[in-house]
Amino acid sequence: MSFTYPNEEWPADAAVEAIDGTTDEDTGLPYIAKGTGPTSLPTYEVQYNRRQQRQNKILAGWRHGMVVSEGNSKIGVYPMRFTLGGYHRVFEGATNQAVPDDSIKYVYLDSSVNLQIADSWPSDITSYVPLAKVVTSAGVLSIEDMRVYAGFHVSQIDGPGDITGTPNPTFHVDSDGSGPKLKNNTGVLQIRNAPDSAYATIDAASINVWGAEAIDGSRNVKAGTVQLDAAGPGPKLKNNSGDAQVRDAADSGYAAIDAASVKVGGTEAINSSGEAVDIVDDIVSGEHVANQANGTGGLPVIFAASLTSGNTVAIHNNSAPFKYRIIDAWSIATSGDGGSWKLTDGTNDITDTVTVTATDKTMNRVGQIDDAYHEIADSGTLQVVGDGSNADVIVYATAIRVS
Repeated sequence: MSFTYPNEEWPADAAVEAIDGTTDEDTGLPYIAKGTGPTSLPTYEVQYNRRQQRQNKILAGWRHGMVVSEGNSKIGVYPMRFTLGGYHRVFEGATNQAVPDDSIKYVYLDSSVNLQIADSWPSDITSYVPLAKVVTSAGVLSIEDMRVYAGFHVSQIDGPGDITGTPNPTFHVDSDGSGPKLKNNTGVLQIRNAPDSAYATIDAASINVWGAEAIDGSRNVKAGTVQLDAAGPGPKLKNNSGDAQVRDAADSGYAAIDAASVKVGGTEAINSSGEAVDIVDDIVSGEHVANQANGTGGLPVIFAASLTSGNTVAIHNNSAPFKYRIIDAWSIATSGDGGSWKLTDGTNDITDTVTVTATDKTMNRVGQIDDAYHEIADSGTLQVVGDGSNADVIVYATAIRVS
C-alpha cells in the first residue's frame, strides 16, 4: 500500500517568537523562554525536565500495547488496558518474543487476552485487538504500528439502532462486570445474572410477546389462557367471564389441583387431609348460601341475639347483608327472671310476643309468624324487642335466603 503524506507548512517566524515563554492551552506544555539558562529561576534544566515529564505523561497512554524491537529478531509489547467484547481487559505486557527471519507476522491480543504472533489477522475484527505488523528480512526487523485500527474505531451499524452484535454467546450489560448478561442458549435468549449462575430480574413497564402485551404494568397476565408446561402439554389457567378455571390441556374439562392446602380469601379452606376447615369463620356464611328455591331447597341461616333485662337488640339495623325470610325463632333463658320478647322489622311485628318461662335454661318458641312482614330486604332491619325489664335470654332466628 502506498501512502500519500501532506506537505505541512511551518508557522511564520514571528508567530513562533510570539509564543516564547507562554503555555500551550491544549496540552499544558510550556514554551521555554529565550535566554533561560543555569542561573534562571527556575533553571533551564528544571524547566526543560518539567516539560519533558509532562509530555511523557501525555504520551504514556499511547505506549499501551506498543510493539518494540528488542534486537536479535525479538520483540516486546508494553502492558495495555483495553475494552473487548463488552469487558474491560488488562494485558500485563511481554518480552523476548522471537519472530522468525524472512517472515511477515501480525501481532495481536485475542479475546482471552493472549498475545498472538500469527501469519494473518483473525477473520472476525471484533474478536481481537491489532497491535503491529512485523517484517523480518536478512536479520533486519521492522515494525508497523497497527494500534490505530483500535484507536480510531467506529462501531459497525447496520441501520438505526441495529448493532451487528458480538461473537461471544453472552453480552454483559455494564462492562465493569456487575450487570446482568444477555445470553444465547441454543437459540433461546436468556437474561442471566453477572456470574451466570441464575436468571436475572426484568424490570419493565410491560412485556410484549409476538407484538402483543402479555404482562401489563400492574403485573396482570393479559392472555385469556395461560398454558403450563406447553411442551408437555400441561393444564391451562383460563379466564371465563371473570372466573379463574383450571382446565386440561385440550380445554375439554377441568384439571385436578394438587396442593398442600387450599385457601379462600387468604384463609385455609381445605387442609392437607382434604377436609374443609374454618367453616364458621366466614368461609361458608349466610352470604355464601344460595337463595332458597322450592324445587331444590337450600341451607338455613341462623342469627343470634342476647337480651339482658329485656333490652332491645338490633341484629341488623338497615344492614341486612342479603334478603331473607324468617321461618322460626326461639329463646333459651339465661336466668329465672321470666319476661317476654318478639321479632320486628323495626316497625312491624314479625312474630307474636313470646313469654319467657321464669326458669333458667328453659326454651320458648314463637307461635306465629306474620307472612306480611317475615321477609327482610337487603340492607333491611331485624330487631329482637324485649319487655324492657326482665327477659334474660339468647334468641335464635332461623331464616332462608330468598330472591
